[in-house]
Amino acid sequence: MIGAVCLLFMEDNTPLWGRFALLCIALVMNGVLLYLILKGKRYTTITVDKDGVQFYNQYTKTIVKTLQWHSFSKALGSTKIRDLTHDVNKETTSGMVNGARISSDHFQWWYMQDGIPVSQKETFRGAHPFHVFFANRGELIAAFMKGLKQYRPDLKVDPLLFITFFIDPNTYEHQRGKQTITFVAGLAFAAIIFAIIYYFVR
Repeated sequence: MIGAVCLLFMEDNTPLWGRFALLCIALVMNGVLLYLILKGKRYTTITVDKDGVQFYNQYTKTIVKTLQWHSFSKALGSTKIRDLTHDVNKETTSGMVNGARISSDHFQWWYMQDGIPVSQKETFRGAHPFHVFFANRGELIAAFMKGLKQYRPDLKVDPLLFITFFIDPNTYEHQRGKQTITFVAGLAFAAIIFAIIYYFVR
């Protein structure tokens, strides 16, 4: 598929070695894509229920990971960023993409694996090239936080998680309307800023 796209945009005067190089690159990219699709550790679905959190790959029909509620652990020490005062924390990672700084918020928690505490960061998005975004992501996060309250009330949850992911701290429901309004307001504000800049620099 990628090879066909490359051929479509290849000019007629492209030398033979250039065509061969593009073909090799396309084959490698196809191979990597196929590997990611078939790799069992790439989950496509996250389920939260009374037993815990399950990560599932619908293509390989395998359960990638299951975290039962009792396996969640207290936070250990501190991270490179800050001292930990909660067991389930809000963390933010950022980086430069095409000259612009992009940031992403995620959960960080600990769980016991073979008697050893392990840290996990989770965005509640798919880890598969065909399943990156979940339409019910907000509801999924709400179910996870409600599960923590019901089955692990001993764990301290960072209150910033409720604000960041638009979860009502009283009902543990996802505030989709509030999230949509905030998103639209952000776009409108950005449009106004760009319009002002364009007006003064044209």
